[in-house]
Amino acid sequence: SPTRCRDMDSTGIRRKASMCEGRAEHGSKAIESGMEGGTECEVDLYGDFNLAPLEPDESYEEVKARADKAEAEVVRLSTLVESLEKQNAALQNSNTTLKKNISCLYKTAKLEIERNTGSSKPLS
Repeated sequence: SPTRCRDMDSTGIRRKASMCEGRAEHGSKAIESGMEGGTECEVDLYGDFNLAPLEPDESYEEVKARADKAEAEVVRLSTLVESLEKQNAALQNSNTTLKKNISCLYKTAKLEIERNTGSSKPLS
């Protein structure tokens, strides 16, 4: 359940409890600490962040190499996405053309069947 602060501060002035409501749902931590006549609510703004320290044994060259590798991967993936988008557009055009062609073939076959059926009837 979300952390709620009391409505009164130490001077007895009513304050909004909504500042602390729902913080736990968003990953921030609300801390209640006792005070004379009321409760104070502190919100940990950095509760969501992973603030793990950098590895001190990792050199600049290693970090740069990882960054260069990641950048090359981004370029490769961007090129792949661009290629796939072009392929997708070509397939959509081909699909549209095939749908039109099959529709024309169906209509032509239907008319041909009607024409042949009508000509095979004996003349009265």
